[in-house]
Amino acid sequence: MLVRECIERIRFATSTLDDLSGKAINTLFNNNNIVQQLMFGLDRYAAETQALEGFYSKCLDTNEHTIDAPPLALRAKTYRFIMVWVQGIKYMLDVVNLNPAEAAFQYQWKGVPRWIVAWQNKLIVYPTDVSSFQTTTLTKAITSESTTIEVDDASNFLQFSGFIQIGDEKIGYLSMSDNVFYGCERGVQDTTAVSHSIGSEVKENNFWVYYYKRHFRIPVINNVISQKTLDMEMEVCDEHMEIITSYTASVLLAKIDPIRTAVYDKTFAEALVMAKAQVRRGRKMINPNGDIRNPIFFETNNPGIYLT
Repeated sequence: MLVRECIERIRFATSTLDDLSGKAINTLFNNNNIVQQLMFGLDRYAAETQALEGFYSKCLDTNEHTIDAPPLALRAKTYRFIMVWVQGIKYMLDVVNLNPAEAAFQYQWKGVPRWIVAWQNKLIVYPTDVSSFQTTTLTKAITSESTTIEVDDASNFLQFSGFIQIGDEKIGYLSMSDNVFYGCERGVQDTTAVSHSIGSEVKENNFWVYYYKRHFRIPVINNVISQKTLDMEMEVCDEHMEIITSYTASVLLAKIDPIRTAVYDKTFAEALVMAKAQVRRGRKMINPNGDIRNPIFFETNNPGIYLT
């Protein structure tokens, strides 16, 4: 469902004939009020169901200890899976409480990150990373629409399904071969695709977070929603958006004419219970984190397993 369709549903449910209550409703429930109440419903839906999934990647640098939480991350039951790539090998991280992490790592130990503590919208890494992300440079300028990216040396980057960063732009790619990234998806993870000149630094996004999030914000400026925003796809599935739009309309109507809200007789709380159950049935019940229980002080030679 598009943002435009969502707003249209709410407007249809709250519109009336040209009587006194109708004039009051149509005047009071402008775009600002509709979107604000809609966001209240979307935030409650996200918190109750953990249905909205987000992916975030960044360059985890040497000795980096504290990381900003991913955008719009929930504060409870947030992190599904976290990993870091070190020289092409994937290491899973557990999300643990502050007490065991601080007790286990009493000194500034360095090594492959194994634990994460979430605190005040920050992710604290234990131990401090000892290996930096891979870097290279562009050997050919690219536009904002380029889907192949040529670099000087990509030998230590992931061969398949990785993420790189040039300036502020994050880019996903399908494969890498002979120092060329193929199948590039530009401007991912809420960044903007732009042109980059030859010699620009290309960095490996070696830190990956799978997490549950709130819905993207719907900006309203001077009571106007931009056409670009109206054409965006809502992150909630259509069948659940029907629940949320009905809830939004009923709350708005209750401010003027409580009797007319009787058509929306199912409470939002009951609907969220059903939605949460549907989401759970659609997911396999697997361990939520990396299942790492003890800190690793050193790594022996581990070339990994390669399938041919």
